[in-house]
Amino acid sequence: MPRPHPAVVQPYKCGPDYIDPAFHAAAAGRASFNLDSWAQGRDRFDALLDAAADADLCLAEGVMGLFDGVATSGAWGTGSTADIAAATGWPVVLVLDVAGQAQSAAAVALGFARYRDDVTIAGVILNKVASERHAALVRDGFATNGITVFGAIGRDSTLTMPERHLGLVQAQEDSALAARLAALADLVERDIDLAALQAAACPTRRRPHTDAPRLVPPGQRIGPTLPATLRGYPAAIRNCTPASSPPRRASPTASAPSRKRARCTASAAAT
Repeated sequence: MPRPHPAVVQPYKCGPDYIDPAFHAAAAGRASFNLDSWAQGRDRFDALLDAAADADLCLAEGVMGLFDGVATSGAWGTGSTADIAAATGWPVVLVLDVAGQAQSAAAVALGFARYRDDVTIAGVILNKVASERHAALVRDGFATNGITVFGAIGRDSTLTMPERHLGLVQAQEDSALAARLAALADLVERDIDLAALQAAACPTRRRPHTDAPRLVPPGQRIGPTLPATLRGYPAAIRNCTPASSPPRRASPTASAPSRKRARCTASAAAT
């Protein structure tokens, strides 16, 4: 059973997104790892779950809608959030935009709950609630159908994260991020039943443990060439770096990596 708030949270991101994990790291104070049923073999996927060994709670952000994935299966799934939930046994908390609807929101959640037998819907968080009266009407539909509502978040334009054409402005570029996270933390503490949310968590379902093979780099020194605004994928850097040779970071937008220090360079850039 997770211990009462505050808890040590291990964040994860479903899918290959590199922007959201940087926000997770800022909020949780530890690296966030990508979980992907389309791109990762099960051994590597299972190895990433070990990052939560010293945490009280795992919290994985989904990708797109719960069941959305590609048309053709990859390593062992379509890349959907539902694949991750089914593989780990983690219960799903739906965050529902209820603007412009009331009791009908429960019908949407009921459809999610019945769509796939190996995925458990623990409950919902209502988002963009207009008023207390609106919240009461929405909650009524969920109560009638036995679906847990963990809380309701009102409309507040000041909490909107800044965006640009490729998505959110990245965490490292947001000078107001600390204040924004503090405001969000206060809101969640006030409007979400955190004790009930933690009580809904369950132990991770694990396969028999096997050591995932480390990626073999073409050199013994890894130098990820990442600009300050892009942290890349911590799991990839960790898995292809020899334990005796920690990575050296360089920014191609600030200075060129030293040839003496980087025999192998893994580059990443936003497109």
